[in-house]
Amino acid sequence: MIDSDKQGVDLFIEVLSNSTPKEWLQEVDKGGKKFSYIKRSVVKELYNTFFGIGNHWLEIKEIERNIGKTSSGKTRVDVSIHGYMKATWANEDLERKGVCIEAAGSGSVIPGTFSFGDDLKGAMTDMRRKALANMGLFSDIYDEDEKAEEEIVKEQAPTSSIPRSKVEESVVMLEQEALLGKLTEERIDDAIKFMKDNGQHPDLLERIVKLKKLV
Repeated sequence: MIDSDKQGVDLFIEVLSNSTPKEWLQEVDKGGKKFSYIKRSVVKELYNTFFGIGNHWLEIKEIERNIGKTSSGKTRVDVSIHGYMKATWANEDLERKGVCIEAAGSGSVIPGTFSFGDDLKGAMTDMRRKALANMGLFSDIYDEDEKAEEEIVKEQAPTSSIPRSKVEESVVMLEQEALLGKLTEERIDDAIKFMKDNGQHPDLLERIVKLKKLV
């Protein structure tokens, strides 16, 4: 797949200096738009050629899994990870130097195939791609796609599976605690964070924010 006899830093500079070969790409349809991604097999080959087999790894600091609904009403499972890609360059004639790149990745699936393992695997591949992009590679394809993808993600982000009535009951309980002088600022902050992460019912969020004046 990689048509070069170079490796390590030399190959990295060659890839960085040239346009991304079309045969490295696969097109994925998202929200009616087509996006170009580096094939998983190419990502694996690049890592092994840049750094050497066994000389690169992911250090994952955070894993988050969310189950919700897309804007079209389908159940959607999202896995997000954040951490670091660490490696050492493959050139034997150079002093081995470490690489540490911060990156994040995400994977999602619309059931029937609930599989945390598949989601996580997809997120890790995405994280590896983004680590290479953070090092300056593939900018000719990712800069434009990234802006369009952000809009698609916003449109398809999981919505709350918690009924409004349940959320409103919790808000009423907080209001009652405030009137009784039992509500703490920490409880309010936790409730505000939950509502913002949830992304739903802005009117109920506003009621919680107003409770800060009573504490």
